[in-house]
Amino acid sequence: MPEALSLQPQPLRKGSTILPSRPVIGMTASTLSESKSDTWTDQLKQAYSRAVWNAGGLPVLLPNLPDSDPDQTLDGIDGLLLSGGRDIEPSLYGDVETHPTVELDRPRDRCEMPLILAAHRRGMPILGICRGIQSLNVALGGSLWQDVPSQVPSDVKHRQEASGEQATHMLRIEDGCRLAVVLEINELPVNSFHHQAVRAVAPGLRAVGWSQDGLIEAIEDPSRPFVIGVQYHPEEMAGVCAVSARLFARFVTAASRETE
Repeated sequence: MPEALSLQPQPLRKGSTILPSRPVIGMTASTLSESKSDTWTDQLKQAYSRAVWNAGGLPVLLPNLPDSDPDQTLDGIDGLLLSGGRDIEPSLYGDVETHPTVELDRPRDRCEMPLILAAHRRGMPILGICRGIQSLNVALGGSLWQDVPSQVPSDVKHRQEASGEQATHMLRIEDGCRLAVVLEINELPVNSFHHQAVRAVAPGLRAVGWSQDGLIEAIEDPSRPFVIGVQYHPEEMAGVCAVSARLFARFVTAASRETE
């Protein structure tokens, strides 16, 4: 008689024949509540998955489960991508008042902040994008401008109306920093879809990129092989901009080294 099949779920193990050889990139997501319902939805634009996949990684969405354990989550991935989304609770970075333009995602905050701290302790490759640069900075002790147009007014339009594939202002990158080495460039035209930004940089992180009005738009941890945050949306430009595609390629490469 043929051997009976077990109905017990078998764990997926990195490096086994069950999982593909691509490094697993865990991507944080936004939470949305359906109107007149207690149903929550974890949501992420496919552009992130496409950019990770094209760079050689296996994109996996990380749901904002209130009882999730950050270390168990990180055991299943090789790199952490902090995606864009709504705003961070201001009390997490010491502000006592909330600007009227702020739109919160508290379920995400509760999951994402411990996840960032645990990943950083491990030395895991981390790439923060838009909200992601902000959550990385806040988790490690930095602060934000809650509303750039009213708090740091300038002629630079930080929330563009053009499509995500179009660049609308320049990003200047510090010579010799890790981001400059990764991108192989010191100045880059970027898109812009944000109303918040890094204010005080967290201890251990450094500002390494600025828009032409002086707003911080890139940070990194110089003590780690790959802990980088950018304010623009490279996932939207990766299909038309070789430099943005290179950012994902180098991130996935750094994550692949974690599996060796």
